[in-house]
Amino acid sequence: MLLLCVIVNYVAISSQYQSIQEQKFVALKPNHERLGNQLFQLASGFGIAKKLGRTLYYPLNEAKTLRCYLKLLTATFPRVSSIYRILPKKSIKQAEVEFAFDEHGHRTCCRYDDPSRLIGHPAKYLLLQMSFAQNARYFEEYLPEVRALFNFSSESREQGNRNLRRLNVGDATDFMCVHIRRTDFLDFGIGSDLNGTLKATRDIAARKEIDLMWLLIIIPSKTRGSLEETPGR
Repeated sequence: MLLLCVIVNYVAISSQYQSIQEQKFVALKPNHERLGNQLFQLASGFGIAKKLGRTLYYPLNEAKTLRCYLKLLTATFPRVSSIYRILPKKSIKQAEVEFAFDEHGHRTCCRYDDPSRLIGHPAKYLLLQMSFAQNARYFEEYLPEVRALFNFSSESREQGNRNLRRLNVGDATDFMCVHIRRTDFLDFGIGSDLNGTLKATRDIAARKEIDLMWLLIIIPSKTRGSLEETPGR
């Protein structure tokens, strides 16, 4: 009986070790921008990893800023800690692949590149050379899982309720806040305009049957006038 238990334990440990050895990983080129960019890239990374049957990882050494962002995201959305691993960049051999490049050979922020073409890639650690991965197509087929991952912690909910009370908003269930940044788009000549932004915001609110909304728009001083900070109902 004892010998049988030893054999069973050995087989279980060996199978677990083999599974770890055979596990494959995928990373998106880390960006060191602000929290919204990190959140979008994490969602896209989750979708790409699911599509490829790999584990999402961050190849980091020091990168204190990015580590702080990941720590904040995990504190706000505790479930995201289960979908990625942080691996020391110096200890792994990564295969780099150009991904979501344009026709001129430049990385793009929003172009979609089908991850399926990399399903058979032999590398254990696959690093996708891409910028931001801001295209919802990377994770739209996994939306129920993404929503579950980005479920606020109880502490975040309490803080949010305190903030809403300061705005004299009693019920957060029918409240929407829209945060728009134009800075990133000015150089490309595609900055938002007031009428279009308000129309899009009202359309979203109507679809979600939301009566109260607060539109927060942050604008560089040199462009003030085309958009203004606008509370509304």
